[in-house]
Amino acid sequence: MKATLTQERSITPGSIALALANIVPLIGVLLGYWNAFDIIFLYWFENIIIGLFTVCRMTIRPDTPAFFKFGGLFLGAFFCVHYGFFTYGHGSFIASFFDEQLLGTDSGINSNILNVAGYMLSQRGIQITIAAMFLAHIVEYIIAYRHRDIETAPKEMFKPYKRIIVLHIAIIFGGFIATMLDNSIGVALVMIALKTYFDLKPPQFATSANKSFDKSISDEEAREKIRQSLLNPEIKINGKTHQFSSVEEMVNSEVYKKHSKWIRWLLPKKHRALYEEVLNECLEKEQQSTLSIEPKDIKPPSSL
Repeated sequence: MKATLTQERSITPGSIALALANIVPLIGVLLGYWNAFDIIFLYWFENIIIGLFTVCRMTIRPDTPAFFKFGGLFLGAFFCVHYGFFTYGHGSFIASFFDEQLLGTDSGINSNILNVAGYMLSQRGIQITIAAMFLAHIVEYIIAYRHRDIETAPKEMFKPYKRIIVLHIAIIFGGFIATMLDNSIGVALVMIALKTYFDLKPPQFATSANKSFDKSISDEEAREKIRQSLLNPEIKINGKTHQFSSVEEMVNSEVYKKHSKWIRWLLPKKHRALYEEVLNECLEKEQQSTLSIEPKDIKPPSSL
């Protein structure tokens, strides 16, 4: 199955908040306080912040039944272990290759990532920048929560990996270029520009199968299929079929009220919106049809 990289996601208020956080490291570079290697550390440390809010997205979610919140909690625990090793390995790679640039030649600190992180985090400017990044991610999460722009827990779990793979390949190459050219400030500015771009338009991975599925049916075709299914409204649960004489009867039934939240959760966000739209459309048509039926004329009994 062929995987491709797309840039189809539009700019959102949350992505703007993330992009604005890059102003702080930009100021640090322009004023001569930081170089490319400081930026590499900052963007590596942001992985930890991203991981924290990914767990929030998997567990603290709008309109999600409690059962799936617990499911997100289990996935979140797995994510913490796997993502933690991933981030630690990535950080160890950075610390081992750029230890002299990060620590300085006379620091006397071992190049272990934990020691490097402790040394870098002791600097006031780094602390301020990380605080700005953390605040930006809080804003982005709140906006996504309020706009219900949070995917299912499994999808949220994989999002950080997509971002890290694309962004940090560029960052690591930037570090090597800065080492060879001895122009770390110029490389730092390029990395900040790339980071800002990816914050505004996060890279999206799609498979050829997903693309063919998306293109195989239009919204109108999906609506028509839903309309056809609602002509004979029924609900199938555990092999048992519940049939109804009308859509209104189905919606008001106990079986629908009991299972509709699970149905909505299982449907993709786009299809869920289409289903709700067609469902309301059918309900309105039934109500109009009921109102349009005039009572039959009742003739008074003839007098004897």
